[in-house]
Amino acid sequence: LHLTDARIYSHFRRQDVLVVNIGINEYASNDCPDLRKAVADADLFVEFLQKRLGVVDANIVSLRNREASRNASLSSLQWLETGRIDYTSSVTKIFYFAGHADVRGPVTGTTELLCPGDEGRVQGIEFCRIRDMVRKIVDHGDNIYTHLADGPFNQIVILDCCWSGELLGGSIRGHGRFPRFLKDISSSFQGSYVLLTSSGRDERAIDGLFTRNLLEALDSNLDNLTYISLMHRLKMPEQQTPHCEGSGIQWRLFSHQGPAADESLTLTMRKGDDTFVLQAGSAHGHTIGTRFTAHLTNLKPTPTRPNPAVCILVIKSTDIFSSVLDTARNSDRARLPPLFYLKRVSSKAIRLYIERSHQTWLESVFPVSTQDDLPMMLVNDVQSCDLGLVVSGAQVQFKLHIRLMKTKYKDSGISSTVNGDTVERMTEYILFGLPDTVDVSNVEGIRRVIKAAGHFLHHLAHSSTSTIHRGVKMELHKLAPKLGAGSSSQFLEPSSGNLINEEHAELEVDGEVQFGVTIRNDGPLMLYPYLFYFDPNDLTIQPWYLPPIGVSGTETTRADSPLPPGSPGLAIGYDVAQHTWRFVIPEGRDTDIGFFRLFLSTRPAYFETIQQESPFEVGATRGTSRVLPKAPKAEWSVQTVTIDQKRTYVSKHTEYLSSFLSH
Repeated sequence: LHLTDARIYSHFRRQDVLVVNIGINEYASNDCPDLRKAVADADLFVEFLQKRLGVVDANIVSLRNREASRNASLSSLQWLETGRIDYTSSVTKIFYFAGHADVRGPVTGTTELLCPGDEGRVQGIEFCRIRDMVRKIVDHGDNIYTHLADGPFNQIVILDCCWSGELLGGSIRGHGRFPRFLKDISSSFQGSYVLLTSSGRDERAIDGLFTRNLLEALDSNLDNLTYISLMHRLKMPEQQTPHCEGSGIQWRLFSHQGPAADESLTLTMRKGDDTFVLQAGSAHGHTIGTRFTAHLTNLKPTPTRPNPAVCILVIKSTDIFSSVLDTARNSDRARLPPLFYLKRVSSKAIRLYIERSHQTWLESVFPVSTQDDLPMMLVNDVQSCDLGLVVSGAQVQFKLHIRLMKTKYKDSGISSTVNGDTVERMTEYILFGLPDTVDVSNVEGIRRVIKAAGHFLHHLAHSSTSTIHRGVKMELHKLAPKLGAGSSSQFLEPSSGNLINEEHAELEVDGEVQFGVTIRNDGPLMLYPYLFYFDPNDLTIQPWYLPPIGVSGTETTRADSPLPPGSPGLAIGYDVAQHTWRFVIPEGRDTDIGFFRLFLSTRPAYFETIQQESPFEVGATRGTSRVLPKAPKAEWSVQTVTIDQKRTYVSKHTEYLSSFLSH
């Protein structure tokens, strides 16, 4: 493998990185057969760091073969946890391992282990030790140096070994700018972590395969790559599936500058000259005729690095999780590469209500030139609208009309929401006054709010006839420190029973209690959960959980299921280096409302495009082969939970239903 020299990577500060690099071919025990390419892979990775990123020798600890003993490896992890360049800069910390892993555990149960050079004479290094390192580094970057550091600590873990997918536990992937409702306690400085593994949790890794393919994918313009698009570029054989997850996968590679990926952009593949396949379909609300703009990267545009549309594409056929498109009339397809990204621009017409005296003004906000991408229709009564507008002086106020389908079951109790028999479905209507306003002269701002409201309402109401959600139970818990673990946020566990009762939870909120979610699957299918919180106050849709990204062969839709049948439960918000959350009621209010939606699918399904920032904030800117399992029937389903909140000093809960003219 030849690594090309390239211009300095502008989003990487070479002096602010610490690296532990371990490669082991030769083992002390005959129980661990020697490898041939692990040391060479580790050397190539160091060469990449030095040649492409300019990392200095003094910041790299390299251990090879038997010098990579258990003690030496643990000492290097300790150095990585506590090491820093100085007190005034962000630090990127990289742990790379190429060698054997094992699933031989201690007497009590099975534990995944990294095999050090003296494996056989000593115990291996448990995967949980790596996870603990990630927790500590993220906590250090967010909490310890908040008054001293210019930015966060970022942790990247790369494992090239068998069973490495077991390292993954679950991630929060989002825009990183949801300031009001769900406060991310651990991320005041937005420290990030990325876990990149060479294989799934049940897969062997072929000696010498993953690292070299990874470096080939990296041999490009790094300024245009996030960890997400890196996975899209990675080419692997079908018998091995690298995985990637973490709070930092939207960031540019090795960067300190925060999320750069635009999650509204969806991967699209060019197959031949005339066929373009979008990795999203009817489950995402796309239909024949839906229009998209095509972009060469998945990056948010900036003044210095725009990401312009190169052409327009239109859906000509759709499936559950994919769509086939063609270029629009007079749109040039010549610039479209094998992989690119699409952003939806057309939407269903939103129904608007405004007093007759202001209807002419509203029609001027929507000239004919905007109708293709943002269609609207005026209705004559409040109850028929999706969004009401009130012009008050120089400001425009917005009233969101929420329709919720509620299910009643024969059985009572918490479990009835998934196991009971449906006897009635009813619609609940909520007219919700948004607290923010827009200046009446700010036409672009008004359109932005209306488009965001349409997106919010569509995905809040979008449903499926599939019943794959039966047997799946979502639980919401208060969290507290584990006994004997002190007050550190990385050692939390549920301290309450399930707060959700029949698709509803009523919470007393003081702004301090931390919350987490557990999802259990008692059904027969391997499922992929996508959990979002819908906040009507600012129209944000915030991800609480998104599954890891996997890539195998030419597919980016393979990954280990985070929710296999009979699993003990997927912990969200209190596992690995996940952030914990708390509910915050806006000032001036005693009650609030929001909605969890749990989307479930039988394969990875790119539901992350659902998430949305607030429109009121501009700029929210190694090995044998395996038998491949038969692809399951493509299905998706969704559950909704309403979250009513009241301050702890409010003696009686009041419904948060405002009249149309209330402020």
